[in-house]
Amino acid sequence: MTPWPKLEVLKIGGCSRDAFKKARDYSTLRPVMTVAEIAEYLKVRRITIYRWVRKGKIPAFKIGTDWRFDRDAIEKLMIDRQVNG
Repeated sequence: MTPWPKLEVLKIGGCSRDAFKKARDYSTLRPVMTVAEIAEYLKVRRITIYRWVRKGKIPAFKIGTDWRFDRDAIEKLMIDRQVNG
């Protein structure tokens, strides 16, 4: 029996995963987003999203134990806050 070949991680073009995250096109986001996705979208930390959910400041729903967010509802909320100050 021959051993499995050793796998190596290749860095292509010096790009890291963070570079790919920053290059995300928000026009192609899914209509239902996770805590991490909505935090990145709103440029806040995940803990801030959890606080807003607990205080009822942001519309959210649970799937099992995980929070999910409707992108359209979040965008409407942000627009309403900008208009109303």
